[in-house]
Amino acid sequence: MIHELLPPSSCALCKGCCFFDENDKWEIPASVNTDENMRCCYLNKNGCALGENKPPECALYPFRVMRFGELMVIALCTYCPEILKLPLSVLHEFVENNYKKMLELKTEIKEYKNNYIILKVL
Repeated sequence: MIHELLPPSSCALCKGCCFFDENDKWEIPASVNTDENMRCCYLNKNGCALGENKPPECALYPFRVMRFGELMVIALCTYCPEILKLPLSVLHEFVENNYKKMLELKTEIKEYKNNYIILKVL
């Protein structure tokens, strides 16, 4: 889904979404194992070895469906440096046009984190 906004080359160069630390280990999808450096086991020199068969959370990244109190929201992770270069209006329009597809991915829904930008209240 991110490749509708960013070229695959920018993701392949960064790969930041495939590395975790103590602050964001809650982000690791349940279906993904990490190595001793908290690096996704599917990451290789070309990016994700799973290609289009990524776990739903990875396919949706840097967007997240999150629980915000009694509400459900679509939020943007602020760890993706390339996505943050885009105007907020572009991101908001993308979510408005794609939120139904995002919900169809059936991602694991986690509690809202303060460092996420809410783009849509569902």
